[in-house]
Amino acid sequence: MTFGKILWLSPKSLAGENPVHAWMRYLKERGTWDITTDPSEDVDVVFFGSDSVLDDELLEGDVFKICYFWDILPSRMLDPIFRVFIKKKVEQMHKCNMILVPSRIVLYQAQMLGLNATLCPAGIDNKLIDSVDGGEREQQVCSVGRITLHKQMDWIVRAVSLINPMPKLVISGAGDSKPLADLARQLGVECRIEPLSDEKKIREMKRSVCMVTASAWEGFGMGPIEAMYCGTLVLALETPIHREMLKEYAIYFHSPDDLARKIALLMNDEKLREEMSKRGREYVRQTLTFEKATERLEFILNHVIKYILGKKARANPTKQDWIDIYDSEAVRSLKYHPYRADPHWTRYWEPRHYVRLLKEYGVKHVLDVGAGPTHPTIYALEGIDVSVCECSKVAIEQGKEIATKHGVGEKIEWEHGFAEELPYEDGKFDAVIQSHIWEHLPEPEKAIAEGLRVLRAGGYLIGAVPLGTNYYDPMHLYIFTVDDIRGFVGKFSDQSEIVSIETIAEPKCDPSVILTILKKVRT
Repeated sequence: MTFGKILWLSPKSLAGENPVHAWMRYLKERGTWDITTDPSEDVDVVFFGSDSVLDDELLEGDVFKICYFWDILPSRMLDPIFRVFIKKKVEQMHKCNMILVPSRIVLYQAQMLGLNATLCPAGIDNKLIDSVDGGEREQQVCSVGRITLHKQMDWIVRAVSLINPMPKLVISGAGDSKPLADLARQLGVECRIEPLSDEKKIREMKRSVCMVTASAWEGFGMGPIEAMYCGTLVLALETPIHREMLKEYAIYFHSPDDLARKIALLMNDEKLREEMSKRGREYVRQTLTFEKATERLEFILNHVIKYILGKKARANPTKQDWIDIYDSEAVRSLKYHPYRADPHWTRYWEPRHYVRLLKEYGVKHVLDVGAGPTHPTIYALEGIDVSVCECSKVAIEQGKEIATKHGVGEKIEWEHGFAEELPYEDGKFDAVIQSHIWEHLPEPEKAIAEGLRVLRAGGYLIGAVPLGTNYYDPMHLYIFTVDDIRGFVGKFSDQSEIVSIETIAEPKCDPSVILTILKKVRT
């Protein structure tokens, strides 16, 4: 089951495969979303891989919109023409539901622009890097990046010229390379400057003693992270972004002279190179690969799914729509929160509270309406016979697996059905639980009426809803206060009496749930 369709718009690549496009490939492999690059298709989400691909027509669409904001070079803000340009981009980004950024440095920049941004670091294509054979290390220094002033490639040329014996220098980058090549000739540096394919760039990294980045500004900095994964030691200009992304796994410098001394040190200290490069590679492997980046993106999309399902729940859904919505929610819940399949999870304090009530009331057979997959097992493990009415067929299958795993499969009966039309005869149950379903239903009164119908006289209906905006969920159709609930259940005073309406809380926490208990007094 996929959770929806994403229109994925990648920015134009300056060299090799664009990382956003590679990210799309990794997400496709996971199979959780249908992904298209055709703007004419109907989709649930539009993902703008950069502010450069924002589109006014798509921004007006009634879909969830995400923009990945890489950064703005601060010096460009000095240009009045650029300030007009970026003002338009910021206005467009304000039309997006979510802005993602690659680093805390850019998060701060986005906040300064008035954007509500979320941190979601990118990653590098470790599979591609693993596939490239670099051969033997050479007395060579490499650098990667566009040949622009703020990249300060001339620092690297000057530093290499000060080293004796002088290493070779390879610079992989697009731009006007003539001034840099002229400088290298003047200083006698053997320097090759050209745009390289991803494979050739990685090969040069693996051949080099070290990789140098003298860039004065980055939003993320892909090159040095790729070099780290290659097992090549990185020397980086001392800047906040380099400190954030490269941490203690790089060596930092402050000037061309300082850089020259540190390159010379590395060329003569193989043990230091090996130790630092090993730790740097492991750091990147654990945190900054495309696999890890996709996990981060999927965690964010997990919340987007809830928004999409909530939107569908408000669109006058049919019964089949309800089934599809809650089937999708059941898959989402256990995929992204697998701990919820464990009936012993400590956060299941509410069903344990209900267990105490059921035992206090002497309940032998309880009906749990809209139970989800795990709560019934919690009750059954306490010796209570459980019937379940659940509209999600996926949740029922999940629940059966969980109950069987914990040895109580025979104590639970599962029925596919709806809270407003329970498939049971009158007066069948000692108690009915309707926990966190009223806020999801267009007409919760119908669910209460049905719950009372299938209760025996003297039986108890236990209902719970979030208190105010506690447990806010885009799929909630209502937000309740205690007074709301009191008036709400008072409509059933002809056949029930209110035992209690109170707020309850997880241990050591503030009240977060309104618990309602009704006792059926007559049919």
